[in-house]
Amino acid sequence: MGNPTHVFFYREDVIMAQDVELTVSGSGLSLRLPTFIDACVEQAQFYAAQGKDDQATDILDTAIYQVTWNYTHKTSSGSLWDYGVGLVTRFASADFIHDLETVASKAKRPLSFVLQAWANSVYPRFPRQLTPFRLKLRSIARAGMFFVDREELDLLAKIAEPLVDQLTYSDEWKEVIHANASKEYDLALFYSTV
Repeated sequence: MGNPTHVFFYREDVIMAQDVELTVSGSGLSLRLPTFIDACVEQAQFYAAQGKDDQATDILDTAIYQVTWNYTHKTSSGSLWDYGVGLVTRFASADFIHDLETVASKAKRPLSFVLQAWANSVYPRFPRQLTPFRLKLRSIARAGMFFVDREELDLLAKIAEPLVDQLTYSDEWKEVIHANASKEYDLALFYSTV
């Protein structure tokens, strides 16, 4: 069946201004998200250099949690944007790749190539334009993370909308299409945990 794929939308300016609350030796500490990610990457590199790959992975998982689940759990009152990140939908399994292949077959280049590569890739994918937030994400990204910017998702949604009833996950695609119509985001992440 495969692993689920979660779709997150980001407002980069808002999430970059978020604080990460930590407890160190019983005292509270607050770091801006970019500083926290940098510290996690440095610590992970330190452990990796010592051959402690499990500890390095755990630290990067903590950073990934901060840009995915942490703020989505805090979001209340239905607003996706209080913290700059929102969980839009969840595809029950990675089988949604079949839906991508269907959409890719109707897409023109270069989007068709992007979608085909997505269906076959084990590496994280980023849009060409790299912003400060995207560079931070790039430092912690892993297999199963597929980032698309608003322009790419606009094209994807435009192609998927007339096909939505033919897709395996039509309700989830409708949620993505609806959220995309808001235009209140800069970046989308399709995250299939592997």
